[in-house]
Amino acid sequence: MSRYRVTYLYGYTSSLYALAQAVLESGRQGIGMAVAITSAEPVYDYQRATIAQAFNCPVRETYGMSEIVAAASECTAGRLHL
Repeated sequence: MSRYRVTYLYGYTSSLYALAQAVLESGRQGIGMAVAITSAEPVYDYQRATIAQAFNCPVRETYGMSEIVAAASECTAGRLHL
């Protein structure tokens, strides 16, 4: 991800969490993304903390539909808005 200068991540909470765990286990934490956006699953506090630590960025939760149209997105205060 560093080599390709990835600036943000978007994916299932469980997938981003698994990727974050792998990053932390490799010792390469703090990659420096702009944001990690979770979708399709709720994001629990322990997942949010791990993802944020691994990628050194805020984690924003979205709630969408199968058409990938956001119905609600999380603001910086941690609340979902339509």
